[in-house]
Amino acid sequence: MKLYPHVTDQIAHFTVALAVLALFASGGVIGGALAGLALGLIRELSEAGGSRIAIAEIGPHFAKRDTWFDLAFWTLGGLAAALLFN
Repeated sequence: MKLYPHVTDQIAHFTVALAVLALFASGGVIGGALAGLALGLIRELSEAGGSRIAIAEIGPHFAKRDTWFDLAFWTLGGLAAALLFN
């Protein structure tokens, strides 16, 4: 196993997460809601396809009402966190 591709991949993950979450953290309640939505989308997409997501799996998963209900509550959780901690 070569370490180099894994290190650069993890650096990219770290950098993107830092940039995106810094935007959310300074965004007040809107940023909190968007952060919650982002977490929900990650979770829902992982439910749709496991570790590798096929595009064909996304549409049927988001056609369910339960998925949108879950996303709404992820978003509300982020909003509540922003209200509590900002």
